[in-house]
Amino acid sequence: MNEQQKRIVRKLQWITYPMAALLLIDFIFRFADAGYRNDKRIYSVFEIIDTVLWIAVLLIAIFVVAGLALQFFTQKSFQQQQEHVAAKAVVLMKIEKRNVKAVYLVLLLITLGFAVAANLLLFKPTIIWHEDDLKSITSVQLIAFGLFYSIVHFFLITIVVRLVKATPPLFTATEKGFWYEPAGISTGWILWEDVEEVRETGILSGRNRVASSVPALGIKLKYPHDYNAAQFTPLFRKFIEFAQRFHNMQTEGVGDLLINPSDLGDDYTAVKELIIKKVKSQG
Repeated sequence: MNEQQKRIVRKLQWITYPMAALLLIDFIFRFADAGYRNDKRIYSVFEIIDTVLWIAVLLIAIFVVAGLALQFFTQKSFQQQQEHVAAKAVVLMKIEKRNVKAVYLVLLLITLGFAVAANLLLFKPTIIWHEDDLKSITSVQLIAFGLFYSIVHFFLITIVVRLVKATPPLFTATEKGFWYEPAGISTGWILWEDVEEVRETGILSGRNRVASSVPALGIKLKYPHDYNAAQFTPLFRKFIEFAQRFHNMQTEGVGDLLINPSDLGDDYTAVKELIIKKVKSQG
């Protein structure tokens, strides 16, 4: 990790460690000393902590899901200059996504199982819960269930659409620009002339529950705001711009677009060399 990434990790620790400590204390009081429930003051404190944490998680989840849903249902084919120029040029390289249909079929079965369970809870709750339990459900729990219900059915729709529609390539490069779509989200066609800098870098990852830096090909755009405005809805654009700021902090300014070597496998070296060559030819 570079020094900037280490500073980010240290700042995050000031948030995660106190939260983990509060949750641990809450767990100990709840399960190791059930008698604390008789002390209304202590019980109220931990009830407030639980409620605040739940509300924070729910608000974040609601904004993320709303952004994804708006992007999915309102996204249209943007007739921008980049699309006209880059997509119609001579193709230099095209890499298809591998085993996508099989992955989506597995995800479909899993999501269907969650959807059936969610509908049973909504329309036949007594199959799973006792009537006394239903009466004690709080408003926060109802909101959480509503969010879970919406997420499950949203993902069900998106997976079905992905199975029916033709799968776009993972990476396509033409004489005028390139397209990169690793997980169903892309900034669209990017012109070579709009790339200011490209170099290998590293980004923070929480693999194996340990913060570490993983390699990536960082790309700095001359007009990132214009690309974001053309491709993303206003709400989802905020998530993209936040991610770009975070990535730029740790990559020293080349985090507008990151190409993950693990997505491309053995093709990564060829993709990297092609992008560097085309960007240099523009300078």
